[in-house]
Amino acid sequence: MGACSGEHERIEQRSLLEHDLRAALCEIRGGLQMIPEADLSPVSRKQIERIQAASDFLSHLIERGIGASDAPGKHRRAPEPLWLARFADMLERRWAPAAQASDRQLQIAISESVPSVFQIDALKVERILSNLLSNALSYAAQGQITVTIEMADPSTLRIRVCDEGPGFSEAFLTHAGTAGWRDTALRPKEGKGLGLFICKTLTQSLGGALTLSNRAEGGAQIALELPVLPKTAPVPREPCTLPDLSGARVLVADDSQTNQFVLAAMLGALGASPMIYADGTSARAALLAQSVDLVIVDIEMPGASGLEVIKCLRASGVPWADCPVIACTGHVQGPNLDAIRTAGAGALLAKPLEGLMALSRRICEAVQAAPPHLNPCKEVVPGLSLECTKWDSALAQHVIADLRAIHDGLRAAQDPLDRDAIRTQCHMLSAVAGTAGDMCLTRHARALNCSNQHGPVQDIADLTRETLDRVTRLIHQLERHFSTNEFYSL
Repeated sequence: MGACSGEHERIEQRSLLEHDLRAALCEIRGGLQMIPEADLSPVSRKQIERIQAASDFLSHLIERGIGASDAPGKHRRAPEPLWLARFADMLERRWAPAAQASDRQLQIAISESVPSVFQIDALKVERILSNLLSNALSYAAQGQITVTIEMADPSTLRIRVCDEGPGFSEAFLTHAGTAGWRDTALRPKEGKGLGLFICKTLTQSLGGALTLSNRAEGGAQIALELPVLPKTAPVPREPCTLPDLSGARVLVADDSQTNQFVLAAMLGALGASPMIYADGTSARAALLAQSVDLVIVDIEMPGASGLEVIKCLRASGVPWADCPVIACTGHVQGPNLDAIRTAGAGALLAKPLEGLMALSRRICEAVQAAPPHLNPCKEVVPGLSLECTKWDSALAQHVIADLRAIHDGLRAAQDPLDRDAIRTQCHMLSAVAGTAGDMCLTRHARALNCSNQHGPVQDIADLTRETLDRVTRLIHQLERHFSTNEFYSL
């Protein structure tokens, strides 16, 4: 009995720690997103992106470390595959500014033979590279750090990290990967000697090999070789579904100003102008006094808790009592999930907020759990607006030319990822698509711009691809309607 009690207490303490870590990380990420980009110099902007990339990495560690507990009802998330573009962007955003801050350079070279995605645990690979690059920045006092990503053979991925520092001593090469052992002869800086031990352990868990050597021209080289499938098929992702919340009455209850800011930005990209409340008591009163179409409520708030707000709404008897409800919380353990579902929430949005696509999926999930007549999402009818069909051919040609330029600009901004260019193209596309009356494309432009500022790299990639497809469709619609003779191949 005592053992069971001790285990229960351990799980409870772990859950509380996870919540506090998520809440603190949420404040960091939200605070960064509230900094006006116009006020930043290019160097400061890169440093902000560096912190954002590190916070994304920490979020994944929390999810896979503390979050992957053995609590009853807790489902372990399958490891994310390694997407090459996302991986390279993470390295660039997190480590290039760190190198630049100490008057060094980080160069990332990727062979054309490397597939776009691998069925391998991406977080483990990111942890290995994070430790290797951290060591290189700590011990290579000058020069360039190079990361080369290539295929050693059709079934082996090789990643090499080279620096121009003092290299390794013979003693270190003998003891490399031993926990607590440090190369005090050539690398005297303080540390616990765990970085390479972590790399070695993770590499072995992936069935790979880690090789250390000194370069003939000076400096150190570490080669990571990992087995991969000979024919790596693209991993299917959830559909890129963006709910249209134009005109929907959305109530958000969260005591964190940063969460309020981020949720307002993401909901605004979907067409909504949310009503924001900072405590459960005022949110509960508002829900009973005015009709709403969608509710996003934090579970832990001053006054009434989120659970109390949800229960009150469900039991109120008002016509909108069964509207879609999303619970937002840093507690994602089994017992908390059960309590949230029992209270009447149709979906759970975990903190820290991952991005627009995660919110969109939770909205769709909550809508499916609610009665059909309370669906807040509008049906979008494809096609050109009536005003657009009355244009003269000269105006149509100008719009088509603008759309082609935007398409080319977005495509060029994909690889390598250019966030400034994406932001510029999104602003242009929102105006041009609105002129043509394609409100679905306008919403995608807003969503892509929002994800470009607040979301993970994979959201940007998914939304860019979807937006490019929709731009192509609009061009072809305009060409068919106005009988243009010129065919533009996209």
